[in-house]
Amino acid sequence: MPMTHPDNARKMIACLPYAEGAYPDALLEALVRDCQAQGLRIAGVLQHDAARHDRSRCDMNLEDLATGTLISLSEDRGAAARGCRIDADGLVRAAFLIQSALDQGGIDLLVINKFGKIESEGGGLREVIAHAVSIGIPVVIGVPMRNLDAWNAFAGLLSDVLMLDRIVVREWIEERIARIKRIPGFDERKQTSVAVEDESIS
Repeated sequence: MPMTHPDNARKMIACLPYAEGAYPDALLEALVRDCQAQGLRIAGVLQHDAARHDRSRCDMNLEDLATGTLISLSEDRGAAARGCRIDADGLVRAAFLIQSALDQGGIDLLVINKFGKIESEGGGLREVIAHAVSIGIPVVIGVPMRNLDAWNAFAGLLSDVLMLDRIVVREWIEERIARIKRIPGFDERKQTSVAVEDESIS
């Protein structure tokens, strides 16, 4: 695992790698609630799973953090279905809601639960992640170890790798937001791009 460099001002994304099945959903939710309690405005999504008595696997739902909207992410293909059950239309809706929040302005932080298979193949929430960085909004995202190569190809030098530790990630968020808010006119931003070195996201 590469070393993190929190003093590097170019790094606008906190990547939280995790092992297969060790989803950081509880950590991300705790971080979001911490930030909201401090008055920060958060965009993005958290995943919530709901058990079903007639299925061996849970239904997946995304919570849009700006509106509280729940988005179904599971495609129901029957009790015996195997393989990926992600409903691509659900991700499209999530991306639309996130983009709408970014367009309205005033967002302090973008939180994405997972850089998943669809993102690693070039779709999903990649565009809203790139857009957030382009307008100077820090991003916190969970990345499965199996998708790290695809993540690194996407995010390049704009990504810090952090351990799954609430204090470590909170300190990263606080440092990034404090630094960005010192930029003149930051609070009045809406769609004004902040200069970002082109070493990464495309």
